[in-house]
Parts: sequence; structure tokens; C-alpha cells
Amino acid sequence: MLPDADRELIAAAVDAELTPAQEQSFRRLLSQSAEAVALFQQLQAHSRRLRALRRIPAPSSMQATVATRIRSLPKAVPAASRPIVVSAPVEQLTPVSVPSRSARRVGWLPYAIAASALLAVTSGSFWFASRDSREAAEVVEVHRLPKVTEHNTDRAVASAKRTTKQEPEVISTPRVAVAERPVETPSVVAVVEAAPSPRPYGIGDVIGSGSFSDQQEFSTVTVRLPLLVSIVDGDREDIRVKVLDNLSRDHAFRLDLFTRDPHRAAEVFQAAANAAGIKVVVDATAQERMAKKVPSAWVVFVESLSAEDIAKLFAQLAIQTRGDKSLPFGTAHLFPAKLTEQKELRELLGVDPGLWKRPKVAPAGSRAISSNTVDQLTAALNKKDKQSPEKSAVLLTYLPVGGRVPPQMSKEVKQFLERREERKATTIPLMIVIRPVG
Repeated sequence: MLPDADRELIAAAVDAELTPAQEQSFRRLLSQSAEAVALFQQLQAHSRRLRALRRIPAPSSMQATVATRIRSLPKAVPAASRPIVVSAPVEQLTPVSVPSRSARRVGWLPYAIAASALLAVTSGSFWFASRDSREAAEVVEVHRLPKVTEHNTDRAVASAKRTTKQEPEVISTPRVAVAERPVETPSVVAVVEAAPSPRPYGIGDVIGSGSFSDQQEFSTVTVRLPLLVSIVDGDREDIRVKVLDNLSRDHAFRLDLFTRDPHRAAEVFQAAANAAGIKVVVDATAQERMAKKVPSAWVVFVESLSAEDIAKLFAQLAIQTRGDKSLPFGTAHLFPAKLTEQKELRELLGVDPGLWKRPKVAPAGSRAISSNTVDQLTAALNKKDKQSPEKSAVLLTYLPVGGRVPPQMSKEVKQFLERREERKATTIPLMIVIRPVG
């Protein structure tokens, strides 16, 4: 039973009245509660049915009926024209003299004139007092200025008149003369003697510092980056070579397929796997989440594919992605599996997948198998191949963790584990995660 707060949140989502914070809470509620999803779909259906109802127009006689009804109502009497009803007898009423409007206006006029005169006298007194104080302050400031020495203008003019005029000095014209240039005699260059030979040093002498005694040798480290390719290019020959090269370096791998629509991507992946000869068994809970469009991420585990089969799966994914208008897959990230992947697969399958286990090699001195025994084994293997497909995979819910089903309760997981066979030396365990971008 959903609480009232969750019901109000779902009703607000149907009416498109959610804030960003409420929208996140609403998406979280849908991913965790199937009852909330059912209620949301039911309210959406009711909303669509209400909007689909036909609007009934008003009858044509409605306007005339309303107008007739309004005219039949009693007319309201204005308040000014209503008669004043007095409950007291007429003989008990005494006339009251009400002064007229002009009489009331003349009553306060003398007070207004007196207040105006008082205000004018006060303003004039203040202006006169402030003016006298400002002039007195200016006089005091003038007396505080330093005294300036007076200049006797007449005496300066008289001294200037007594000054005798001096004639300008005449500069003599220079004479033109030609200076003789001394003759330069070349100097005799002394012959440089041959430089002496350098002093001989002993053979093997080294000038400089010696090598460090504690010098350490550099160690070489091999660095390998994960393979990051675009899904639409998965059928190209250079991509195929890169995939095979990466698969030849480790025993188990993880492949992340990034998509914008995980539900459509899961359908496209199943089609590509069937085209590559892989039978994908989908968990019932995961199938239900796909049908209800619950936000999820999916995981696929397969351990019966060789490197060539994985490259073929890449090619089919590229073909199926290009054939879909929505282009469900974006990029692929292939990298070696670690202890984290082994732990997650143990939680999803309920058993240790043994990612790094390899079949035992027969000793060199083992007994040869007869031709009859070989024929029997071949017939048994062919019969078994006809009964169940060799390449099988299982698709489960990866995220959210709360959406996973215990492996003991999943019929599809039990069916996948029952079909497991002893791993061949050429097969590579592969964990495929279909996850949304970001």
C-alpha cells in the first residue's frame, strides 16, 4: 500500500506539476515500486479518457433565459434616494442646527493666517542671523592670512630707466684654411711564430666526474590501454584485428556497451546475438522491467565464445545498430576482467564463475584413444549439440542493485547453469554490461 505522500507525488506527475527535486524522487519511486508504476499508468489512462470526452455546447436558448431571469429580479434602490425611517415620534424630535459648509470653512481661516505669518517671521530671522555670522567668519579668515611684502613699483621703474643699454658683441668671421692630411705609412706586421705543440697526456685519461656507484637500472613496464571503439564501426577489418589482438592477451574480459535507451538496446543486442549464433536467456524479472520501461542496466554473461565468435558479435552489433533509426548503441569499452567482475558474477549467478580456470592438459604419456572410441564420442557430441545449443548466454538486471533477483529464485539462471559444460581452451568468459551513458 503506497503512502499518501507517494500518491500525491504520482498525481502531481500526471498533471506535470513536479519540481526538479520532486521529479528525481518520482523517478526513484518508479524504479523501486511496481505498485507506483501501476498507479501512475492507471492515472495516465484516466487523464487521457477525461481529455478525450466530448465537450457539450450550451443550448441556444440559454442566453434568452438568463436575460429574462435577470429582468425579473427586483430593481435595487440607490442609497441616496432611500427615505430615512425614524422610529421615534415626530413630536419628540428637536431641531438641531448644522452649520453650513462655508461657515465651517470661515472658522479655521484665521488660524491658518496666523500660522503662516509666524512661519514667515521665523524664516526671516533665521536667514538674517545666518548671514551676519557668515560675513563675520569671512572677516576673521582674511585677518588670519599671512602678510605679503608690498612691491614699490615706481622704484623698480626708475632703476630700470637708469640701466645703460649694452651693444651686442660682434663675432668675428672665421678664416678659411685647408689643413693638410698626414700621410699614413703602413705598419710592418710582425711574423707570428708557430704555436708550440700541446703537452702530451697519457692515453686513457678522463677529464670529468666518474659514474655513480649506486646507479640503478631502469625497469621496463608494459602499459596497455583498454580498447575503446564505436559500435557502428564494429564490422570494419581494422576494428576486428584490434579486438582479436586484445582478446589474445588475457583469459577473461568485460565489455561495456554505452547506450541512451537501455530497453531498446537490450532488444537490439538479442537480435545481434541470435544472428551470431548465441541463444540469450532473459530473466523473468528483467523481462518485466523491460516491458514496463523501468530505468535499468543489464548484464549478459557468456563463457562459450571464442575470440572469433566475439569479433563476429561485434560485427552483428554494428549491423543491427546501423539498421535501427535510433542508433541505440554508442561506444564499446573492452578491458580485462578483474576480481570485481568475478565478485559481481558470483552474486548474480550464485556460483563462482571461475573466470581464470582452464581445462587440464593431458600428460605426454597418456594412452591413445582407439578409432572406435573416437566415433562414439563424436556421435555423442553431435547428439548433445542437437538437443541444446552450444553457445548460450543469460541476461539479468545489473542496476539498480535492488532490482536484482536472488539467483536461487530465478528459473532462467538455473537453466543456464544446468547447460554449462566444461570450458574449452579456446573459449573466453565475457561479461557484457549494457548501461546508459553518464
